This record gives sequence, C-alpha cells and structure tokens, in this order.
Amino acid sequence: MSQIEFGKRASTPCVGQLSGVESLSPDQAAIRQLVSHLSQVPEVRQEKVNALQSEIQAGLFQRSDEQVAGAVVSQLLGINSNV
Repeated sequence: MSQIEFGKRASTPCVGQLSGVESLSPDQAAIRQLVSHLSQVPEVRQEKVNALQSEIQAGLFQRSDEQVAGAVVSQLLGINSNV
C-alpha cells in the first residue's frame, strides 16, 4: 500500500474538477444577468413614494378598510400586493 503525501496534488484532475476552463450553462448565464439587472433596481420605488406623499399632503390619500386589511394580510403572508 502506498502512502499519500500531504500538500501534493494529483497530476490529472479528478472527476468533477475543472481543468482551468469554466463554462456557464445557459441557466447560469441567465441567472447572472438577472442578478446584474436586479442590483440596478432601487429598493425604494421613489415615484410611488412621491405620489403617495403628494396625496397625503393634499388630503387625498384614502384607502378603504378592506384595502388596508388586505394589505396587512398580504404583508403577513409574504404576498406581493400593489395597493
């Protein structure tokens, strides 16, 4: 039985190892592109914030009890609703 010396690598790559050339599957490339686009989207939709601020300041902001309750439930359930 031969001994394996620590710190030395095998001269040929093992199954599953990359040989210095990486390629992305179409799915991986699409994911990278989506992540890139997502990083450019602001966390706050400033246009919507500005519109709501204007409504509030003008005294025009009105939501029904059902709209408020629906938004609260959606938020608790993690459902994205555009109220």
